[in-house]
Amino acid sequence: MVELREVVITSLLVGLFVIALISFGTTLSGNNNPNSTILQDPVINQNFWELQEELNKTQAVAEGQREGFFSDILILEQVEVVLRGIHSITKVFTGTLKNMYQLTFGIISVTLGIPGIVMNVFLAIITISIIFLAWRILKSG
Repeated sequence: MVELREVVITSLLVGLFVIALISFGTTLSGNNNPNSTILQDPVINQNFWELQEELNKTQAVAEGQREGFFSDILILEQVEVVLRGIHSITKVFTGTLKNMYQLTFGIISVTLGIPGIVMNVFLAIITISIIFLAWRILKSG
């Protein structure tokens, strides 16, 4: 029987290992005077600026909603403010997930020259496998 704690710890360790590998590769290539580094890649820079722009928009929306939330308003308006806050937070998380996807798989696809259709089929298989794994974990308790 698989425990949720073990799955979370294993996932975190795998994530840390992947980040360490990317950091090692970036540092190693930077020390060997390459023509261009991964940090100058347009895909990474574009995703970073999109993420920064989305976070700035969300911060502006949150500050506007904060002022409205703390003023004297009716119950319906309070509910609307809360729902808008939940919606904007959800937009930030989905945008962040999209940007993380683009950073990882977009770079792999561009670096290895994998066509988009092949990458999408591969990611669909991974997504379905993750869904079935989550279902199995939840079903087993």
